Amino acid sequence: MPDTRLIDYRSVLSAKGEVAIGLLVRKTRRKRVLIALSGALLIGVAGLLAWWLWPPRVSSPGTTSLVCLRCVSCQFETTERLHSGQRFPLKCTKCGAHALRELWICRAENCGFGFVPEPSGTQRVCPKCRSADVGSYAAARPGATPTTTAPAGAP
Repeated sequence: MPDTRLIDYRSVLSAKGEVAIGLLVRKTRRKRVLIALSGALLIGVAGLLAWWLWPPRVSSPGTTSLVCLRCVSCQFETTERLHSGQRFPLKCTKCGAHALRELWICRAENCGFGFVPEPSGTQRVCPKCRSADVGSYAAARPGATPTTTAPAGAP
């Protein structure tokens, strides 16, 4: 069996081609590994920055607005902040009936009457002066609590 141990290394060093090719391969491999590691590091840093700078998830319940309400049963009035998708009538906190509806106000020059419009009516008019210039009570008087009362025949 032949001896596989390298005894005289001077013969390998004298042939410059073999050593130069091996050196070139090692340099190329080292360069490729460093480029790959640098790319992976940059991707990791970008991911960490994105995670750090991303705004936190907040469960948004939707838009809310201030609404003045009146119970059709007991005439109780209250102001509450409601979600945009909430449907009327709501449950009254005073009498417990499902008769709490949005309070509207007449914007006519000498009227200013607060009322609850008919739920089935498409055209909303003031029951006192019959004006069509009406709107939400909360929008007309921000921050004010309604104090008007409905007439005896009004819904």
